[in-house]
Parts: sequence; structure tokens; C-alpha cells
Amino acid sequence: MGLTETTVDWVQSVFAGYEVIGLVLVSFTEAILSPIPPDPLLAVLAEPASLPWAVWLGLVTTIASVAGGAIGYLVGDRFSEWAHERFAGPKMDRVEGWYQEHGEWVVGVAALSPIPFKIFTVTSGLLNLRFWPFAAAATVGRGVRFLAVAILATFYGDRVIAWVDAYEIPLAIAAVLALIAVYWFTREDTTAGPGGASRDLEEPG
Repeated sequence: MGLTETTVDWVQSVFAGYEVIGLVLVSFTEAILSPIPPDPLLAVLAEPASLPWAVWLGLVTTIASVAGGAIGYLVGDRFSEWAHERFAGPKMDRVEGWYQEHGEWVVGVAALSPIPFKIFTVTSGLLNLRFWPFAAAATVGRGVRFLAVAILATFYGDRVIAWVDAYEIPLAIAAVLALIAVYWFTREDTTAGPGGASRDLEEPG
């Protein structure tokens, strides 16, 4: 039995009687601190449902997750000043500058992937990513993911859970590699000096 199947069994035993309320609770807390993803419960509830109801469940999951993500963002923002004082220096400035410029892409990939979303909601507040780009990226990424799970569960049932169970770790690895690629191909922006030239390539005056 894989991680997702184990999660499904546990979620069903705890939240089965709460249905949509349980789905909202799991989705909201997962974006802040909980290790339990909402996908298994969403798939279980969407499997016997009609397509319109499955879409509704996907939207509810998205809204609850983005709302939880906003709280995670505020938690990070609350400790932002402390983090900047604790880790002040050129490296911190470069990381913050890069994240402020490209962070919405990072959030979007993370929202779509099996990587724990709470890491990126808190980090976005901590590194002062503008809130509305953060919220937009989170909504798009979470919406695509949860609507896909709900709709596919309606048509394919348990096979969706089995597929997620089989590919959850490879998908997470692929998402991490994608985030590394985003950083790799955009990192020059964080080292550019006046006039757009890299500081590493500047000649001494």
C-alpha cells in the first residue's frame, strides 16, 4: 500500500462523515501546516458525483486551499523582518530579489505539484513576494490540479487514486527539478549590475 492509499484510508476514517466540510478543512490546513493533501478526499467525494458537482468540489477545494495559502503568506510576512535581520547580507538580498521577480512562477509550479504547498506560502510572505501575484499563481496552480483530480475521479474512479499513488514521488521530483531549472535560467538577473552587465563580468575601473 502506497502513501496515497494510506492517506485515503486515514482521511476516510476521520473525515468521511463531514464530506464537503471535511474537504474544506483538509484543504485549508494543508496550505498552512498540515501534511495531509486534499487530493485523496477530493477524489473519494468526486468519484460517485455528477460532473457539475465534481467541478464544484474542485472549486471548493481550490478556494479553501488558496485561503489557507493566504494565511501561510501572512505567517511568513509576520516573521519577514526577523528573517532579514537574522540573515542580512548580499546572499539574502540576491535570493529575495530573485524571488520577488520570479516567485509567482515558483508558486504556480508548487501549487500544481505534490510538493508541500505550505513551504511556498510561508516563503512567499517571508521574502516579500507581492501578494496579488502570489494569490493569482496559487489560484491557477491549485485550480488546475484540483479540477483535474475531481473531473478524472468522476470518470475513472479508483484508478485516479492508484495513479497518484504510483507517480506521486516522481511528480514531486520532477517539480523540484522544474523549480531548479527556473532558478538556473533566471539567476543571471540576480547578479546583474548597473546597465544589465553581470557583476562577475565587470572589469575593474
